[in-house]
Amino acid sequence: MLIILRFAFRHPWDISLASPQELSAFLAEVERRAFKQAVFAVRDEDVALDVVQDAMLKLTENYSAKPVSELPMLFQRILQNTIHDHFRRQKVRSTWTTLLSALGQKDEKD
Repeated sequence: MLIILRFAFRHPWDISLASPQELSAFLAEVERRAFKQAVFAVRDEDVALDVVQDAMLKLTENYSAKPVSELPMLFQRILQNTIHDHFRRQKVRSTWTTLLSALGQKDEKD
């Protein structure tokens, strides 16, 4: 019973952090699935590639010191947030484009 409890409790310093090789292997493993998920969401392969690349960069820049076991959950959340960010940016761009083109047409009439 003591052995089970001893292994069930892990000290914070016992957690193994992701090495660069493990991080690279993880990204290679999830690359295709993440691309399919992004294509399904944004309906454009080029934009999906940008979204997945951005999500991978965010993971490596901000969370490379996390344990390997946390990477899948973190990456999924980052990918979803990056997809949402894309749609937010797209909405703002289309609003400004519509507004500016309407102002340009008004000036041409004057």
